[in-house]
Amino acid sequence: MAGWSLKTGASSLDCAKTPENLRHSWADLEPFSEGSLSESEHDNFKFSFNKILESFLREICAQGWIWPLPPMLGDGKSVDLLKLFLVVREKGGYDVVSTSGLWDLVTKKSYLGSGLASSAKLVYVKYLVLLEKWLEGVVDNKQSKSKSSYNNHLMELGDDLKGFLEDSVDDVVILESNDIKEKFSSLKRKRDSTWGMLNWVTEIGKDPCDPEIGSFPDRSRWKSYGSEEFWKQILLFREVAFLKKDDQNYYQKMHQTKFGYNLRERLSCSKKQRHAYSLGNHSDLDIYKVGIDEHCAVPIGPLFQAEVPKWTGVALESDAKWLGTRVWPFDKKELGNLVEVDQIGKGRQDSCGYPLQGSIGCIKFHVAERRRKVKLELGSAFNQWKFDKMGKTHAQNATTDPSEVRALNSIFQQWDTQAVSSWNTTGDPCSGLALSQSDSVFEDPSNNPAIRCDCSFQGNTLCHITRLRVYALNKRGVIPEELLGLPYLEFLKIDQNFFSGPLPAFIGNMSRLGLLSIAHNTFSGPIPKELGNLKELFLLSFGNNNFSGTLPPELGNLVNLQQLYIDSSGLGGEIPETFANLENLQTVWASNIALTGKIPDFIGNKWTKLISLRFEGNSFEGPIPSSFANLTSLSSLRINGIYNGSSSSLDFVRNLKKLTDLVLRNVLLTGDFPSYITELQSLQKLDFSFNNLTGQIPSALFTMSNLKDLFLGNNSLSGALPSQKGETLRTIDLAYNYLSGDLPSWINSGIQLNLVANNFTSSSTNIRLLQGLECLQRGFPCNKHPPRYANFSIKCGGPQMIFDGIVFEAENEALGSATFRVTSTQKWAVSNAGLFADRQDPQFVENTLVQVTSTNTPELYQTSRLSPGSLRYYGLGLENGPYTVNLYFAETGFPSRSTQTWQSLARRVFDVYVQGTRQLRDFDISKAAGGVEIAVTRNFTVNVTENYLEIHLFWAGKGTCCTPVQGYYGPSISAINVVPNFIPTVNGIPLGNPKNKKHTALIVGIAVPVAAVALILVFAVVIYVKRRKNGNYEEGKK
Repeated sequence: MAGWSLKTGASSLDCAKTPENLRHSWADLEPFSEGSLSESEHDNFKFSFNKILESFLREICAQGWIWPLPPMLGDGKSVDLLKLFLVVREKGGYDVVSTSGLWDLVTKKSYLGSGLASSAKLVYVKYLVLLEKWLEGVVDNKQSKSKSSYNNHLMELGDDLKGFLEDSVDDVVILESNDIKEKFSSLKRKRDSTWGMLNWVTEIGKDPCDPEIGSFPDRSRWKSYGSEEFWKQILLFREVAFLKKDDQNYYQKMHQTKFGYNLRERLSCSKKQRHAYSLGNHSDLDIYKVGIDEHCAVPIGPLFQAEVPKWTGVALESDAKWLGTRVWPFDKKELGNLVEVDQIGKGRQDSCGYPLQGSIGCIKFHVAERRRKVKLELGSAFNQWKFDKMGKTHAQNATTDPSEVRALNSIFQQWDTQAVSSWNTTGDPCSGLALSQSDSVFEDPSNNPAIRCDCSFQGNTLCHITRLRVYALNKRGVIPEELLGLPYLEFLKIDQNFFSGPLPAFIGNMSRLGLLSIAHNTFSGPIPKELGNLKELFLLSFGNNNFSGTLPPELGNLVNLQQLYIDSSGLGGEIPETFANLENLQTVWASNIALTGKIPDFIGNKWTKLISLRFEGNSFEGPIPSSFANLTSLSSLRINGIYNGSSSSLDFVRNLKKLTDLVLRNVLLTGDFPSYITELQSLQKLDFSFNNLTGQIPSALFTMSNLKDLFLGNNSLSGALPSQKGETLRTIDLAYNYLSGDLPSWINSGIQLNLVANNFTSSSTNIRLLQGLECLQRGFPCNKHPPRYANFSIKCGGPQMIFDGIVFEAENEALGSATFRVTSTQKWAVSNAGLFADRQDPQFVENTLVQVTSTNTPELYQTSRLSPGSLRYYGLGLENGPYTVNLYFAETGFPSRSTQTWQSLARRVFDVYVQGTRQLRDFDISKAAGGVEIAVTRNFTVNVTENYLEIHLFWAGKGTCCTPVQGYYGPSISAINVVPNFIPTVNGIPLGNPKNKKHTALIVGIAVPVAAVALILVFAVVIYVKRRKNGNYEEGKK
């Protein structure tokens, strides 16, 4: 028998004519002795095992190519196949390990680490499972002397493989010409002839036109040739196989053989598994029949099976011959435990070894890997069958329309940008990644700017540019008329740059556009009515710009529009009646624009496909249309800021069962809190704050299965808190209501809870669990009779600081979406309520190391307290009288406009109330200061009549929401200083402090014994008169 031999210096074992070298390499490991093996002996054994395995995979399985040895896991760790094989063998083999779920244990014993069970299983299936099945059929099973002995398994494996090499010499059945002529007088066959035949089959499969292979003679001359011809042996075998087609069971086996395994596999069965050849009176083409043992091992897997999906359509009788059933993957019951069929959608179960998984480079790496594999298997046939012209290189013979090349070059020149190398690979724009139809490739950050081409024109010889994306590159310029030179453009996305000028009317001539997105730029002027000509548009986004005027009625012609983003665009006026035609709208974001009038009733009647609707910071009048009850597809509804018109009812909400995000904030809601809200079981966020809802809170509201965030502050709700709360609900704002009674035990369960300004008392059960809450109930009773303080100063969001004798007390404790804090001296407090929408990492403090200008105290502005909704500061126990409130601001959250970046286009807008009176409306810090990182102060004179003072910073839905990051908006303040406009009579000493103990007092320094009080009062009056003369503290220093 011919066998295997080790090629010196080669990386794999190739076919040769003698097995002697292989036997000798195995014999090098002898003598074995029970017990431990040295490390060098183990390494030698592993080397020989890998060589045998490689040869097995190449010759016995006839795969035509070899997976790399040793295999590597995704983390770069190589797999010791010998150790893996022995561990699985020790545990009972592949079937037992898979059935018992022992792959985690196998990976640990194989020193592969934890969490790699699926990868180890995949490696075993690829490399070892066929060898295991082969050995089970070829080598007699032997009882292990010690299943726990690793070295004994080495010796057992060595005996098995030695036995296989020695015993299988005479076990191979072949077809050989001399035996045919002698009518098979002997069953012993020479393997050389069969191996040559197989090589011939392989070569003709790779290149049927290779002249060295030869050609078939005419059919009429077949009988004149002897069976020493390789092609004649193939014909003989085929004839014998099909002579048995009348046996249904046999025919099914042969049908599987067509795709399931190769001739070599069939002829390599052991003696016990082989049936003898029988003779008969036939011609050269049908003189014998072959019996095939149904127990012979059959390789399975994607390399050995054809996948023929089951026909599910309607077939004509004439089509029956084309029908088939699925061959691979097998049903679970047929498959057993050999290969586990992954569920659709689970993705790759083995790890990707590319450093940046999911990137363009990763995709290119895997495509090239598969391409090389196919090319290796097919050889020269890869080119002859034109596979080299498919896939990535399919369009390389096509070129881009020259006029479009000129237009693209001109556009890029004006925008000071250039093509990236990944798509301009040949000097022609439509090359490389520009030919990919994958959205993930087109949107990849490294592929920017990006184009996509369609090269199907003029017989696949001409390419047109269909997509253009220049995203977040801070490019400057205008929209050039050269865009008309790209007449096939369907997609234009130039968001997050610093483009300026008008939106030109010629855009309306780009009739193929389906997506037009120009948000986060500085475009100005009116929206051209010509946009209404773009009938193919499904997405239109021009938010976060400086447009003016109103929405053109012509936009109502965009009947295919599904997504409309116009927030912070600068527009105003009423929504045109023609927008009723936009019945395919699914998303409309129109916040922070001065839309006036009533919310159109046609939104509820016509826009019934809406999924997300946002009207925040507009100028609408109430009420919210009852027709909104028809918007049953809504999952997100946000309306914020209706100040005028009639009040709104919540009745329309009853039908909106798909809502997950419901915000109706400050929209004139009235009536009792409806119990049917609890039927909206998909709700995750509910915000009805700043309305006039009355009645009690339904107990079921607090146990809704998906509700996480609840904001009901600033209503007129009464009664007690529900006694039960679900695990999901983690944020609760109920401030400024009329709740009373005892507090349930769940208030101390680690949630965020704001109960400021209700009617709980010091006698309420569990109130002590919320430190300082009794000071922040209605009337703010702490230190009220008699009052103790006449001033306070706060360093918002930062540590204590002292400037010019003023002690700004620290306010740097963590605040959340529904929290409050009271100082230990009960002198002042802070309360916050609100959730940064769409923000994954909410930050309630802004930190900077920038040196803020226009101030002698830049350190005061290095931290600022932020809020997404409502931020309040309270002065407690104040002596009644007139006070001056000084507020310190500086915008440090985004860069200067001089940087000409899209991040610099952010606008922070909020309102400021003092003692319930709005003092600042639509206050923009950077606008008031003349730029960012510039200090600005505002001072107000107010009267304190009930011994407390309230400063309220309120976000009314205005300003940008998503610059420089998503969910960045709301009030910001750096410091507060409140001083009396009268001579105080209080001593400023906190309750419980001994009169003779020194105490740090804000504004006036250190309290001293009573004898020095008069002197201090005189000093305070001097300071007061001086400041009133010079005006504001900071303004006087400019």
